Amino acid sequence: HPNVKCYVAHGGLLGLSEGVSAGVPLVIVPFFGDQFHNAASAEARGVAIVLEWSKFNAQTLQTALDKVLNDPT
Repeated sequence: HPNVKCYVAHGGLLGLSEGVSAGVPLVIVPFFGDQFHNAASAEARGVAIVLEWSKFNAQTLQTALDKVLNDPT
C-alpha cells in the first residue's frame, strides 16, 4: 500500500521479500532460525536496520524508526 512508510518484521523470507518488493525500509527484529541470516543480508544491502531481540525496547524501536523515516542517507 502506498501509505506504508516502514515495515517492522521478524525477518522471515516471505515478509522480507514483500518489504523489499514494495520498496519500503525495513526494521527487522530476528529471533529464530533463518531470520538472523535474512536480516543480516538485508542490512548489508542497505534496505534494513536490524535490532537485537535481547536489546529490543521502546527506545531502540523509536531510534530505528526515526532513522528510517527521517534520515535521507
